[in-house]
Parts: sequence; structure tokens; C-alpha cells
Amino acid sequence: PAATEAPATPAPTPEPSPEPETNQEAEIILNEPIKIGGLEILITEYSFESDAPYKITNLLDKKEGPFLYVALTIKNADKQEQTVRYMNYFSLNYDDGYTFNKYYGLYWNERYTSNSGDHWDNMTVAMPLQPLTDPMSCRLYFQVPREVETNTDAPLFLTVKINDEEASLTIR
Repeated sequence: PAATEAPATPAPTPEPSPEPETNQEAEIILNEPIKIGGLEILITEYSFESDAPYKITNLLDKKEGPFLYVALTIKNADKQEQTVRYMNYFSLNYDDGYTFNKYYGLYWNERYTSNSGDHWDNMTVAMPLQPLTDPMSCRLYFQVPREVETNTDAPLFLTVKINDEEASLTIR
């Protein structure tokens, strides 16, 4: 009898390679910490204010608001010191096309005491933040046109972008 050949085994079908991950924007939820760019950010409050502290308004040509006030904490979630660059991290996105990325900030500094007796100091452009330390309390003030406050039909987002990571808080 003739030798029979074993039936050919079909070649395995290659599985489709997974789609590359897109850099999807994460959602920030009020009073819930989010890790982004090696930092833990916790936004605790936001509101429109008609004025801002003197430490902010003395830097402005136009002293009156409205201002979008944002209270938050920043903590180093990394294992080494990070230089925190506040002026590059935050922006407001209004009505799907207007971006406000200029704001003024204060942080709680125990080594500083103002004339009024508080410890709120102006943020510098770059500040070191050590690991395993308490979160730094911060206040941001975006000076915006009145329409941003009054046009409640238009969407408004606070966006945090650190390196290639981005997250947004829906204000409305």
C-alpha cells in the first residue's frame, strides 16, 4: 500500500494587531484626584467671581472681572523631585473654539506671610515639588469676557495638559 501523507495543517490565521492607543482625554471629576504627568491633581471648587485678590489684580491692567476661580491641590505622585510649571498646565476652552490659557495663581506658602496675615503667595513660573510631601494648595484666576460667565448655553471646560497627557473638567 502507498504511504499516505498526513493532511496539511492550515497555517494559523494571524490575529489582527490591536489598534494603537489614541491619546484619549481623561475626564476630571470634581473632588476626585487624577494622576497626570506624574502629578496628582485634585480640583475642589470653581466659581465665577467679580473680583480677585489684590495680589492678582495688581498684576492686571484691567482690574475687574469676571474671573473664573479654581481651587485645587497638586501633589508629586512620582518618586523624584518634579519641577512644576503652572503657567503651562491649565487652560479654559469655551464654546468649542475659544481658548484662554492666561491665568494668575496663588499657592499656600507657610514661609510667607502677607500684610493681611495670610500665607497665599504668587506662583512662580517653575517650582520644585518633592515626593512624599503634602499636596500644595493652589488658587487659579482666569480673567474672562463677561460672555463666558453669562452664556450658560455654551460649553466650558478646564483642561490640564502635562507633557502628552491631558484631562478636562466639564464646567458646563
